[in-house]
Amino acid sequence: MCRTWKSLAVTTAALLCLMGCHKTEYLQPPKPKDEFKQPPADDSRYLNPPTYPALPDSQRKGADEPDAPGRGPGARPGGLH
Repeated sequence: MCRTWKSLAVTTAALLCLMGCHKTEYLQPPKPKDEFKQPPADDSRYLNPPTYPALPDSQRKGADEPDAPGRGPGARPGGLH
């Protein structure tokens, strides 16, 4: 008899959970359609490709500088072979 009551309670709980998940109306408005807008014709950012400044040779790191791998603080003598 106890098994019957437990199964009835589980079935009732499952049905109540399933009924509570149904949603009939949505509170959010529908999404607007995608729209393509042309960039301004007089803006130079859109007329030419971007240019980036190059680093001068004095700021580039070479293999003989102390920041090269294996030569900084805490490096083991002899390096890894």
